[in-house]
Amino acid sequence: MQKVDARHDPIQNGDTSLTLGAVLAFATGLKRIPAVGFPIRPRLEFLHEEDGPALFPTANTCSLVLRLPVYTEYTAFKEAMEEGITSCGSTFGVA
Repeated sequence: MQKVDARHDPIQNGDTSLTLGAVLAFATGLKRIPAVGFPIRPRLEFLHEEDGPALFPTANTCSLVLRLPVYTEYTAFKEAMEEGITSCGSTFGVA
């Protein structure tokens, strides 16, 4: 497992409008990690160009899968993450 240097973490440095809680809610539908843990292990998948067009992250909250589009430039990836996650955050779970 690769260790992340916190000096380069945009969430920790306030370089993004995202929070870890927003990412968790987007990926799982939950605001907090359950005290007993998740019933299944969460997965992270990457959407490459050959998988079809993908501009924003997607998630399957039932199977705990977060899918991230692959970008060649960090700025474009960061903007897509912010837009994709924050734009649906206030309406998640509303029928």
